[in-house]
Amino acid sequence: MPRCPNGTRRNKKTGICEPKKSKGTQRSKSSTKLSSTKSSSTKSSDKDLSDKDLSNKDLSNQDLSNQDFSNKDLSNTKFLNSTLIGTEFINANLKGANFKGANLSAAVLEGADLEGANLEGANLEDAYLNYANLRNTKLKGANFTGAQLDCAKLLTKLEGVNLSFTRLKSQNFEKAKLKGANLKSANLRGINLRGADLRGADLEEADLRGADLEKADLRDATLYGANLKGATLYGAKLNGAKFEDQDIEFADM
Repeated sequence: MPRCPNGTRRNKKTGICEPKKSKGTQRSKSSTKLSSTKSSSTKSSDKDLSDKDLSNKDLSNQDLSNQDFSNKDLSNTKFLNSTLIGTEFINANLKGANFKGANLSAAVLEGADLEGANLEGANLEDAYLNYANLRNTKLKGANFTGAQLDCAKLLTKLEGVNLSFTRLKSQNFEKAKLKGANLKSANLRGINLRGADLRGADLEEADLRGADLEKADLRDATLYGANLKGATLYGAKLNGAKFEDQDIEFADM
């Protein structure tokens, strides 16, 4: 039987000389298949984030800045150490979610339900939390500098929390635990702080106009430059508090 020409080989079944398949062609097909698999995986990931129900997911250590999770169910989802700058969570279900160490600066959490969530060590600088539910939320070491918390439902234990430059309109902090809290330059106008524990709290340049501080414990608190016009201080403890006479000149005592 004559030999097949160069570049061909004999098919054992048919006996016909056929062109040889190059190894490069085989690698190309394999590569195409792998590429297709990766593409499919990426699409699946995108689809997962667009689902309405994202509860019990682990989204830790990810950059999810400027994503929109509004109206989604993110209950018990983990966001540990994730970057969530400017991310929207409007009216989202975040019950039991874990944001420990997460960067939520400028995030929009208006109307979000964060009951039982963990925000320990989280950065919420300039975040929007108006009407959010923060009851039973872990806030140790959380930074709320410049955040808006108008009408938010806050737990009454905020010892050592950074609330400087925040807006806390219509809050009820009666008998709240605010020992050592940073409320520097905060807008506390007209809020209820009756009987609150503000020992050692920093209220320098805070707006406390019309605030109710009756029987509040302000021992060792800093009140330099605070605006207390119309504020009620009947029965308040001011031993060791730092202020100038003019700072409380227009307060009701």
